[in-house]
Amino acid sequence: MATAMDTPMPTSSSGERTIAILGNLTRMTGFMGMKQKRYTLILTDRRIIFAELTKERLAGVMGHARNEAEIEGKGLLGKWGAQLKAGSGYHEAYRQMTPDGALAESPDNFAVDLATIQKVKFKTGSVDEQYVSFDQVIIKTTSDTYKLNVAGSLATVEEAFRAAGIA
Repeated sequence: MATAMDTPMPTSSSGERTIAILGNLTRMTGFMGMKQKRYTLILTDRRIIFAELTKERLAGVMGHARNEAEIEGKGLLGKWGAQLKAGSGYHEAYRQMTPDGALAESPDNFAVDLATIQKVKFKTGSVDEQYVSFDQVIIKTTSDTYKLNVAGSLATVEEAFRAAGIA
């Protein structure tokens, strides 16, 4: 989970500014949450951009990492390590993109205007002998509710939303 509150990022031609980037979030939809999609959230001063991590994007990121490790002369373990690191840090690429570029990257990416957000709730998960529930961020808008499981620090997510003026 990474945020970008301390790192300057590209600004769009319209002046929209990226405030934070949050990776490794999973949206559960469908019957009993059977459909899962992984997202990176790009928090800007105007909207939240949901950038989906597709199988093709993940394969491209991992292939690039493997090729870079090979160019650096790393062996099998070095290539494998580079792929693992790339798989968990795929969202770092959004640091180099404008908000409009991130939104246009894939037809499945979408944005939620901050003006439509009614409530943001942070829910701490729990573990017992039979059930595990993940930490969640729940974004309620005028038209939909987005429940996202957090794979990482819920405190970091809360901090990023506060920095963006959303929570």
